[in-house]
Amino acid sequence: DRKSREFIAARRADPHLADQTDLLAMFIKGADERGVPYAVPSAAHDRHLRDILLNFMIAGRDTTACTLSWIFYELTRPHNHEALAELLAEIDGVLGGEPPTYEAVTRRMPLLKGVVYEALWLHPIVPSVFGCAVKDDVLPGGIPCPAGTLVRMLVYGVCRDPKLYEEPLAFRPGRWVPFREPPQAEFPVF
Repeated sequence: DRKSREFIAARRADPHLADQTDLLAMFIKGADERGVPYAVPSAAHDRHLRDILLNFMIAGRDTTACTLSWIFYELTRPHNHEALAELLAEIDGVLGGEPPTYEAVTRRMPLLKGVVYEALWLHPIVPSVFGCAVKDDVLPGGIPCPAGTLVRMLVYGVCRDPKLYEEPLAFRPGRWVPFREPPQAEFPVF
């Protein structure tokens, strides 16, 4: 609790806060329901920002750990040895024994990105999501959805639909190379 408050206070005091785009900076630059900026210290603002910070840290840790577990599970399955060999070759080819950089990982390792997307596709971290329509809308497929309707999306099922991807149960990271951002309705993992 003390460390999170110190972290928030330091961010508030950052002279470049207005230019920052990280999650905490975005919340600090926001305002409460009365229009008072969270940058203005108060017990309520401090508690709110602390709760947000801790929620994202904990949620980020758990979802990342789960995703990594599924990645290693898939890569070490006997019938996925080719995918593992291809990924190791890509990593060795790009890094050449050097430590990874953000640029190398995000821009020069398309198969690694494919491995992550494929693991999320086969093993969505949140297998089912719920929502409530705030206004009249139309769902994919032309299904009317009046305001106030509770909607459940079975992400696990969508990610296994053979109409969306060939061999949806097979671990095939190459299907994401070259990468194309999938439509939200087809890939509701994020």
